[in-house]
Amino acid sequence: MESPNSSGPPRPKHNPVPRELRDTWRPSSAPPRAAPLGADASTDQRATPRTRLRHDVQFSVGEGPQFAGVCRNLSLGGAAIQTAEPAAFGARITVLMELEGIDGPTRLGGIVRWTKPGVMGVQWDSVGVRVTHAILRTAAKTD
Repeated sequence: MESPNSSGPPRPKHNPVPRELRDTWRPSSAPPRAAPLGADASTDQRATPRTRLRHDVQFSVGEGPQFAGVCRNLSLGGAAIQTAEPAAFGARITVLMELEGIDGPTRLGGIVRWTKPGVMGVQWDSVGVRVTHAILRTAAKTD
């Protein structure tokens, strides 16, 4: 142990990690990879792959009125919704959507992550296993 005047916490006299488990990871000396040729900031960086589809939906911003839209792509992480009335960036919305295996429309909460004229990207809030399974089945059923 170090003296009480030291600035850091006392250090143990031996290393509690067995030798065979120590020093198994070393930082790479290789430089970071460059982006592939032709890649730019618009490269898809989604965490989950999207399935293209055409699925009618309804959505509302907060407690406001419902608007019609068409889900153009769907994934566990979110959706792109084509609509004449896209919500503003950062708006909290509720999407009503028919999902495979669930009777009636399912309410999916989310936040608008991007907008363009006539379309918006929505990131879903956390959903349960039943809705997760239904989203996967709906995405798998491409028309």
